[in-house]
This record gives sequence, C-alpha cells and structure tokens, in this order.
Amino acid sequence: MNRHTAITPESDVRETPPELFTELNSRFRFTLDACATHSNAKCPRYYTESYYCLRGNVVHCESGGGLTGQWDDSRVWVNPPFSDIGAWVLKAWDSRADLVCMLVPATRTEQSWWHDLVEPWRDGRGSPEGCGLKLTTEFLQGRTHFLKDGKPILDPKTGRRSSPKFGCCLLVWQKI
Repeated sequence: MNRHTAITPESDVRETPPELFTELNSRFRFTLDACATHSNAKCPRYYTESYYCLRGNVVHCESGGGLTGQWDDSRVWVNPPFSDIGAWVLKAWDSRADLVCMLVPATRTEQSWWHDLVEPWRDGRGSPEGCGLKLTTEFLQGRTHFLKDGKPILDPKTGRRSSPKFGCCLLVWQKI
C-alpha cells in the first residue's frame, strides 16, 4: 500500500480541528477563512468554493470563491483542498493580505508547487519581486486529527479516531 493517502473529492474536505484553529487564531487573529464550507467556516467572513459569505443573524452570500475573491488587508486562514495546493499557494503570494496561514501536508514537499512556490522563498530567503510578503514554515508535531461533518474521522476497521498518514506544516505569509 502507498504510504500517502489517496486524495479523492470526498477526502479533499478535511475540517480543521477546533483545538488547532483556536491555538492558531490566538496567535494570528484571523479575519477571513478563505477555504470553508457553510458548516465548517472558522471565521464570520469566509469563502466557500463558489461564494463569499458574511455570517451574522442572516448568512449573506455573493458569487466568488476563495481563489477568485479578495483577501486584501485580511488575516487569512486557509486549509486548502490537498488536490490543488499549488493554486492556493499562488493566491497567497498574490493576495495583498496582511497575513496568510495555510495548513498543508508536510509530505508534499517533493511536488512542484513546493519547489517552485515555497522552497526558493521560505524562512528568510526573500520573496518574489514586488510581492511585499515574507514566507515562513512551521512543521507541526504529530499528526493532525481532521474532522468530517464536525466529527472525528474514525477508522472503519478499528472504530478509533483516524490520523492521516502524513504530518502537516504551516505556511505563513506576512507583510514585510
């Protein structure tokens, strides 16, 4: 069996565990969840695949998803679909956000999006011309226990809480 978990449309939505988001939100004070669903959005302002939403007494939605919408001057949380990480990394570089914190699988560092969009610039190595952002990486300890529909993902064979077969890291862009 391959050591990497296969990515399918169903497995592409991995909800961020509340304990991880709470810890990161206390550090970064997010104002926008750029890659959410209506049921798992972590911030009052959020993008789904197709809409921008503002949660309040009434959810107000407008056309436009996280990859096409504006992140300008926001403090952005991104837990992207792992099948298309490169597009989200490009969006972060072009975002004009105050801060972007993105959760990615640490085992994908051999892929072209990492080599082209992360490795040349991470951890004090500079940034693309005119970008105005610096990128740092933080490798998380252990494995992240993602949720599905707000509940822990259970191993069908054992019934115990399941972990992905990979660790995760944070990519953090901040204005220079």
